Amino acid sequence: MKAITRRLQKLERRFPSSSVRPAGPSAPEKISAWLAQNGIVRGESESLMATFARALGLTLSDVRAHLQRCAAGLRAYLPTDIGTYRSGPSQSNAPANPRVARFPSI
Repeated sequence: MKAITRRLQKLERRFPSSSVRPAGPSAPEKISAWLAQNGIVRGESESLMATFARALGLTLSDVRAHLQRCAAGLRAYLPTDIGTYRSGPSQSNAPANPRVARFPSI
């Protein structure tokens, strides 16, 4: 156990954690701002990802599958018709066709 602890301490000295924070808002801050600009209200017990998925007309399962494919290094397309994008205001937060995503300009 001592050997592992020494090794970890040596590595921590060699590769210190970065205290530099990138300039500008973080990704969650950008997503929250985009949702607010488009009038999409986060539910009481809804996560930011769930709200974002709902705004795009996707389910959390769709988003999870997409992220897993990306993490695996596979070409990952959202479960939508890639050639079809909705534009302009809609009557509700959900697109008329739930399989067509509205991609934000973040």
